[in-house]
Amino acid sequence: MKLLTIGCIAALAAALSLAGCGKSDDKSVAGPAPKIEKFPESTKISDLFPTTVGAQSAFKPTTGTGEMTLKVTDVQDMGGTKSVTVDVFQNGDKSDTIKWRVSDEGIFQETARNGKPYNPPQPVVGPAVKDTKQVDYNGNGPYPSVNKDEPVSGPLKGILRNRGIEVVDTGMGQIEALAVESIYQYSAGKNTYRVSNVTWFAPKYGIVRMLQQTQRSDGQTQSFSMKLTSFRSK
Repeated sequence: MKLLTIGCIAALAAALSLAGCGKSDDKSVAGPAPKIEKFPESTKISDLFPTTVGAQSAFKPTTGTGEMTLKVTDVQDMGGTKSVTVDVFQNGDKSDTIKWRVSDEGIFQETARNGKPYNPPQPVVGPAVKDTKQVDYNGNGPYPSVNKDEPVSGPLKGILRNRGIEVVDTGMGQIEALAVESIYQYSAGKNTYRVSNVTWFAPKYGIVRMLQQTQRSDGQTQSFSMKLTSFRSK
């Protein structure tokens, strides 16, 4: 199955668990606990996505090799809402251009697959940090994953909700981030797909970690996850 990760680079995820230490016979003393980058109480939804031209995030899969880079290339201010264009690079080669809509009322994906629109725009983060209500989506747009020679866009239904603030490991240390989980379903060719995601968003950085699981009606499944390794503001 060919997995195409395109939009929310949004991910189904399970929070990472940290293994505790038991008693040691040699009575060695553990070092200090790792510093956790905190999630400020004053954080607004619009703080959870970079909106400065030149901002760049690099990610590595948690297994395997390769690198994905997201670079903000254009920002249009539409009076309280910003339309943000992001170029996606796979191992240094540009693979996609995605448009996002960012405001204090939510973050939405407007396009994927180099310009194919979501109609209406697809929600990526709910309307408030502490609002855990389910958000429903019923529209049309690019599919997160398809098999070779199947349609790449069409009717798309899903649900999304903010799960809460969680601590996640990244290549930049431990960060408190808002976990957002979603499930999308669609049919392409002879197959029905269910794509489950959890994406973690942190102030300043935007996406810091993701996990995506895809199930197909013929029984095939595939998982993909990645974490932030570096960030520059411009």
